Amino acid sequence: MRLFDVAQFVSDGRIHIPYAMRAALGWHASTHLYCWRQPNDEGLDPRALLEGQLSISASLPNRRELWYLSARFRDRAGMLNDLADLLKSHQIDIVSCRASTQLQNSQFAIDMELDTSLYHGEVDASFADRKRRPARGLRELFARIVCQFYKDIAFQPDGTPALSLVRNPILSGSIASNTSRYDALLERGGDLIVSAEILGSIREAFVERYPQVERLPARSAFPYVMLVADARWSVIDATFFYKNTGHKHVRVHARDRIGSLQQMTSELRGHGFNILQLYTRTVAGTDQAISDMLLHLVDDKSQSDAALMTYIKGVFRGKRLRDLAPEITFPPPATISRRRKR
Repeated sequence: MRLFDVAQFVSDGRIHIPYAMRAALGWHASTHLYCWRQPNDEGLDPRALLEGQLSISASLPNRRELWYLSARFRDRAGMLNDLADLLKSHQIDIVSCRASTQLQNSQFAIDMELDTSLYHGEVDASFADRKRRPARGLRELFARIVCQFYKDIAFQPDGTPALSLVRNPILSGSIASNTSRYDALLERGGDLIVSAEILGSIREAFVERYPQVERLPARSAFPYVMLVADARWSVIDATFFYKNTGHKHVRVHARDRIGSLQQMTSELRGHGFNILQLYTRTVAGTDQAISDMLLHLVDDKSQSDAALMTYIKGVFRGKRLRDLAPEITFPPPATISRRRKR
């Protein structure tokens, strides 16, 4: 599950993590967070630098082996305790757990984040072995859970058990965690201070590509940021951008029908837009859908947000999208005063 928010103005290096994101990730005041940027084989990805993306997590990348367990069992007393006991016996730490009954209390659904760094199996082998051969997965642990709970586990219509074990691709990947990383504490109220060094490198990259950034007046010299929280992988991705660099948060109300998203994305692609973030949902009881997009016009020659908004409106009001009757708005970025009012 991903959670989205409007863009916010980064004043004095301070970004605000909304309560909904903090609650979904289990982050509280004084939580120790790691802010990092993912390199490629040749160092930092130039595109990542250009888009100014920063990842934030409560676990240090590549230091633990994190897996996501999702399962459904027959509801009975002691079900969660029995599963926790099995994991404990194999030295598997439960980092987080969410569980609830479903289907008139007939089933018990469990989602867990597991740290298997100390787990050693006969077939699954050790953490070091699994790092060398990541494609092997945790087939032995999967089989042990199914065999121990064969009377309790729910089965899908195709006969397979309702159980999945998926490696965290972000925090268990090949990330050089000591590269472009700094530590920070989450402040009371949800604020986080981004290091001046990181902000400086983001600004330098934008100035190199967009020289007009250096000429921005003092009030506009700070960047904007849009946050996306990935509750499944316990990471927030923060995308930074500056005024007049071809970036815009767009909200589209349009008719909901098969192919409507394809129509819009095709039109955006044809006009040179890259979609950096997208959140689309239907409006219950209507034939309408709402889409929030962070768009980047890669070759924006206007160097003006006002001209960019006019261009975006023209794209959505064009002949090819007329049957969707799209209505376009541009949600204003949040400021410190707006956040306090909310």
